[in-house]
Amino acid sequence: MRFVHEVEVERVLTPALALEAVQRAFWALSAGHMTMPQRSSLPATGGVYLVMPCSASGVGLGTKLVTVHGENATRGLPTIHSSYMLQSDVTGELEAVIEARAMTERRTAAVSALAAWHLMRSDARVLGIVGAGPQARAQLEAHMAAHPFERVLIWNRSLEAAQKLAREWNATLAPNLETLVRESDLISSATRATDGMIRGEWLRPGTHLDLVGAFTPDMSEADTNAIKISSVTVDKLEAAQNGAGELIQAARHGWDWNTMTELSSLVDGSKLGRTSSDQITLFKSVGLAVEDLFAARAVIDALG
Repeated sequence: MRFVHEVEVERVLTPALALEAVQRAFWALSAGHMTMPQRSSLPATGGVYLVMPCSASGVGLGTKLVTVHGENATRGLPTIHSSYMLQSDVTGELEAVIEARAMTERRTAAVSALAAWHLMRSDARVLGIVGAGPQARAQLEAHMAAHPFERVLIWNRSLEAAQKLAREWNATLAPNLETLVRESDLISSATRATDGMIRGEWLRPGTHLDLVGAFTPDMSEADTNAIKISSVTVDKLEAAQNGAGELIQAARHGWDWNTMTELSSLVDGSKLGRTSSDQITLFKSVGLAVEDLFAARAVIDALG
């Protein structure tokens, strides 16, 4: 059994490797070659404890353990802590315990890049990043690795954090969120917003909206109008119905779950992604245990 530190994950799980891993994960999901119970959620003092198990023949058995404590920023600590246990599906032997913060960030961003490949316009030139934390940075890295964007706009409620990320990527600070949304071809949002701050009326025809921050029913990065005017794709229906705040809230106001598409059906070609140049597309990611399992296996294989 080996213990894998974050620095090792950051070294080997490149955007390209993460993208390859999650693509394999969604092929397995489409083919039914895995078992993935719903994520369990338990209360913790001042936060929540999440347990995400998955098994896939030839890949392994794995469980991710996650804690989310919103007040950690005041303690000088990350909001999210996570670890991953990878076992052999043949013998049950514990192969590795992996520090999973970077793995989670990069597999999440890779799923967004995979969805964008199917859903955004091929001539997209401007990438808009909403947020400036670790996940927003991962989103930026993954989207830039997957597509030749000519310009990057960044907006964040904390100006200092936005300035830091903009300097790292030679990006432009948007004066406000509305400007970023109106000027971007792909908007990737990774925040803990609860107010549906991205408004549908700001979305231009042909825009692709990538939402990864909200993971509980009371969180929301985009308003109900944005959901209703978009062609919506999710990572998995059951996961979205349990945790995709934007969609849960939109469903209360007449949006129909039956209109959405699962990402696996785009990956296997059974359904089309973007169907016109002026279509507004939206990908809502909640995060699946199968993504973690295939990312963990990719890390271990890369380390040798």
